[in-house]
Amino acid sequence: MNKKNLLHNEIEFVKERQVINMGGPWIGNLIFKGKLLSKECIVDNYVFDDIDHKIFFVKYHSITGNMNGVFFSINFHMVKDERLFEYEKRFETLFIKNVVNDKLEIFEAFHDKIEKYKTYFDLNEKFTEVSS
Repeated sequence: MNKKNLLHNEIEFVKERQVINMGGPWIGNLIFKGKLLSKECIVDNYVFDDIDHKIFFVKYHSITGNMNGVFFSINFHMVKDERLFEYEKRFETLFIKNVVNDKLEIFEAFHDKIEKYKTYFDLNEKFTEVSS
């Protein structure tokens, strides 16, 4: 179980497991304020936007159960409204790092170590409300 303090609220990941073998990434269920926020999220990869009070995180999706049917999405939780959303754009690999103005600094990799994979995702892209 992995816990981090977030504005006096607790974020933790439970039921962690490795996906895509060969070293990662690891996914788990994201718990916020003691309640399940979302299942199958990349462990320890979230960003808190303290201006809009949103938690951005990366969600793992497996449609077919094998590598051909795997993708990742950027999701966010509106803390004040307790609502959950998912952006429509899909990624083969993804690591989120920072909110910069109206953009999310991302890496199309599972880490932020290689600068050439860095880009910025427009937070005004299309998204839909989802359930956990």
